Amino acid sequence: MNKKQLVATIEKSLKGKLAARDITNVVNEFMDTVKKEVKRGNTVTLVGFGTYKRTTRKARKGVNPATGEAIKIKAKKGVKFAPGLAFKQLLSPITKKKVTVLPTTTTTKTVKTTKSVK
Repeated sequence: MNKKQLVATIEKSLKGKLAARDITNVVNEFMDTVKKEVKRGNTVTLVGFGTYKRTTRKARKGVNPATGEAIKIKAKKGVKFAPGLAFKQLLSPITKKKVTVLPTTTTTKTVKTTKSVK
């Protein structure tokens, strides 16, 4: 999904209460604000959705795959997105099931299992 499709989806879900240009302005402002805050070194947390955080990779040694020659890789800054708990559970729900431990016993345990979503 690209930005144009995102705006169209939001416009459809709002049933025309906001114009596409207004939604586009909100999406653009959201992205600009997240970029500015992360660039400043701040963490942007949207509870239930996720967290944008600035990261730093240290300088390191590498190998040029074409020549096998050792090279120096400069340090650089990047961004990391970590999905929130609600987002993770949407993608991979955790269910609780009662499972009998042994056939000879009458006790049961609660076990967490993951369920794949298609």
